[in-house]
Amino acid sequence: MQYVFGTAHCKRYIFPTHCNELVVDRADAVMSEVFVVSVEPERAVHFHRHCDMEQIFYFIAGRGILTVGEDKREFNVGPGQVARIPPGTLHCVRPKGKKTVKYLSIDCFCSAQRNETTWDEHVRNVCRERGYSFDAVVSADNK
Repeated sequence: MQYVFGTAHCKRYIFPTHCNELVVDRADAVMSEVFVVSVEPERAVHFHRHCDMEQIFYFIAGRGILTVGEDKREFNVGPGQVARIPPGTLHCVRPKGKKTVKYLSIDCFCSAQRNETTWDEHVRNVCRERGYSFDAVVSADNK
């Protein structure tokens, strides 16, 4: 069982909207997964929700705008701040200004029983739903 995970050589998933670098796969944990998210200027993570998990974001670099809820409340976020996204809550993150916003996402599942048992399985479903090519999303340096 692995207890310590590095972030220097993570598997990268480059979506048209942002990049995720997988640190801890949900397949390797009981109730969580961890990844680093980078959102470049002029891009944004799409407005979405997760009904099966709570998310914790720890902002590492850049300034961003976190939009939350049906009423689209906006919060300025930056390095050293933590955001909590309850299960079922609509949310998105976009950079504020000309620098990439980067944050650690810790997903905490509500149940150990999940439809998607691996991160790749989840990404394949996201790609199907959004019309992305899984092969294009998986970074070339992973292959």
